[in-house]
Amino acid sequence: MNSPEIATRTTKMNALKMTLPSEKSVHPSVLIIPFYTSMLISADSQLSRWLFNFFALFIAYTLWDKRKELPGRLNSSALLGVALIFYTMATLFWGEGDAFSSYIRWGTGLLFFWLGLIFISCSPKEKLKETALHLCIATLAVCIYTILNYFFSSDAPSRNMGPGIIQHPIMGPSILIAVSASAVMMLQALGKFPTKLAAILFSCLLIYTLTTASRGPLLALGAWGAALCLTSPVPQKTKWIAVLATCLSLIILYAVIPDFFHSLIARGSTHRIDIWAATIKTLEDTLFFGRGINLKFVDTELSQSLVPVTELHIQHPHNLGLSTWVYSGLTGVILLFATTISAPLIMAKKNMSYLIAAIPAITAALFLSLTDLSKLIAPPSAIWFIFWLPFGFIAGLSHRNDLKEHL
Repeated sequence: MNSPEIATRTTKMNALKMTLPSEKSVHPSVLIIPFYTSMLISADSQLSRWLFNFFALFIAYTLWDKRKELPGRLNSSALLGVALIFYTMATLFWGEGDAFSSYIRWGTGLLFFWLGLIFISCSPKEKLKETALHLCIATLAVCIYTILNYFFSSDAPSRNMGPGIIQHPIMGPSILIAVSASAVMMLQALGKFPTKLAAILFSCLLIYTLTTASRGPLLALGAWGAALCLTSPVPQKTKWIAVLATCLSLIILYAVIPDFFHSLIARGSTHRIDIWAATIKTLEDTLFFGRGINLKFVDTELSQSLVPVTELHIQHPHNLGLSTWVYSGLTGVILLFATTISAPLIMAKKNMSYLIAAIPAITAALFLSLTDLSKLIAPPSAIWFIFWLPFGFIAGLSHRNDLKEHL
């Protein structure tokens, strides 16, 4: 090939590259906010799929464009998340269920989502702060809408059911709590703690969660609030005001509607302890590698044995750790633990201010994982925003060198 042909091809390649959006020219909000808000509005919309396709294609293009820089861009925390996703997909090869191609597709999408969150959290400081603020605004808007719709709708159900992906009394508040905790974490890490915004978010989430009558998210919200009080750099007076205001609000609510709180207590563990105990007894059957992520838990002998006790067909073990052990074995649990703990360990050595900011988000995610999360790989759904989003942002933050520069 002669020099003119090489020059022509080089010119065409450069021209094509100029027509594609560069990593620096695309605001990170453009990648995550449209997809997130579309999911909040309608979980099954075609629009959400197309928006995520844009997200995934852009991340794929960025990965290819920066392929020589990837060893320096992906630290151990990021790679452990990738390993967890790949291993979980590998369980399909010895799994006991079907939908093989669907899980491959969902796992591939989740891989791009994980890597995309890491790239977003490595954005320039101001852009990342704006993205976190946009996440707060979108979450707050939907939260207020669900509250107003619940109180002013003539046919509102007994437990608040929001729109789209939050149309569930447990997963709904869990998603909004996890995203709020992640956004506040980034704002705290990159600048001044957003005291007023965090207070408004917490207040609206408390009202919304109470209207769903879901105790797991309520416990997680309380744990997040307590962690914020302990770690946020606000005056002690402000912290005491926040604690007293929350306690006073709950006391007033109890005085006005005591039956509501009595009903929360009367529901007991809703068979969670029975489910966990029965699940633990079966873990040794597939100790190291699990029964495959595509296993239909509801069809298993374990689920059938719980019907006389719970009078329900149990869909999953109602605990992320136990679920991971059932589907992926001890190997999956070890990778899950390594993925969640690696970024905080990096932060502890590299930048303690990041770790302090991340503790409330980690606390919220862990409490939300105790009672209801199931499969690590699924179509875009609650697990993406309750587990993968917080720890994806945390993994990305652990890669930043300081508050001023980006990677």
